[in-house]
Amino acid sequence: MNEHGKIYWHEVFYEGLKLEFEQYKDFLEFQTEHRLSKEALRVDVLVIKKDKNIQIDKNIGKIFRGHNLF
Repeated sequence: MNEHGKIYWHEVFYEGLKLEFEQYKDFLEFQTEHRLSKEALRVDVLVIKKDKNIQIDKNIGKIFRGHNLF
């Protein structure tokens, strides 16, 4: 929490996703605060599935496509 009372959860969420998919770390790429354009649009976490043939058995991972925005 910063001095203005805001909670910055993006880093915690990012690290939590990485921890949840630790066993697939060779097949997934994680990028935090990924810019969508030159403007201020950003997503919290971008997860890239590097191998389209890998089967991810985690609940949310079952729906992963090539690029996944959170």
